[in-house]
Amino acid sequence: MISVIVINWNRAADAEQAVHSVLKRNPSGGFQILLWDNGSLDDSHERLTRAFGKTPEVRLVFAGENLGVCAGRNRAVEQAEGDVLVFMDSDSLLETTGAFERLEAAFRDQPDTGALNFEIHQGGKILWPFSRPESVWGKRTFDITRIDGCGFAIRKDVFLLAGGFPEHFGYGAEEHYLARRVIAEGFRVVYFPEIAVTHLKVPSGRTPDQFSTTMRNHIWMPLELFRMPWALVSALNMLNVYARDAHKEKRWQDFRRGLWMTIREFRMSRRKPMSRTAWTTFRGVIREDKQV
Repeated sequence: MISVIVINWNRAADAEQAVHSVLKRNPSGGFQILLWDNGSLDDSHERLTRAFGKTPEVRLVFAGENLGVCAGRNRAVEQAEGDVLVFMDSDSLLETTGAFERLEAAFRDQPDTGALNFEIHQGGKILWPFSRPESVWGKRTFDITRIDGCGFAIRKDVFLLAGGFPEHFGYGAEEHYLARRVIAEGFRVVYFPEIAVTHLKVPSGRTPDQFSTTMRNHIWMPLELFRMPWALVSALNMLNVYARDAHKEKRWQDFRRGLWMTIREFRMSRRKPMSRTAWTTFRGVIREDKQV
């Protein structure tokens, strides 16, 4: 069984569209939608209850407080009945009819696959965060080292083994962290273009908090997950990337805040570096992407 998890916070209209897209594209049923409201302050409770209160495939959960993206998703997983989890943002639309039949077949035929990232459409074109040319691969699947929170699937047992979303991250790069933890546990993360999702909202810019926390998380990630000395090298590279962004966008105050957060809040106890085998696999996937 598949459990679809959608988190809402003050965006009931978007969440309605997301849930309706799942219902429309999978008319045969056999799945569960967990629509988790993260303590919305608007009319979400009334609106979502009116829209889905009597829909058997939809389970409404009102948390009563804003737990954040990571904690909200982790708590929703605790109530998920499916052995496969599909995560969609509240502003995402599922575009593929019969998507869940394809998902189940893919996980059944590839038992070493832990997570599948969907094809993401954004701003009228395919979001392509890979070095390899899109024209070379077309509709082929291939191993990747990242997932996008607006549309991916993961086996529930692998999600739990990987520790779920990193709640100390709060928001920013949490999906990338999860993907690397999946690889660390010996499973593949695969680009799966047989299923497409449209991401409706395109961020127009980063708020000071987003800049600082995302910077902090991108530096923490290698320090927590990579083997030495690559952990330090990668962390310094990320620091340099954000320094260039800060210079270009005139955000030195946000940069200094992010650096202070990075140092002050880092905990060595969170460090869980990949095994040598997993690290070799991880590096191999990155190397192949750049060489194609």
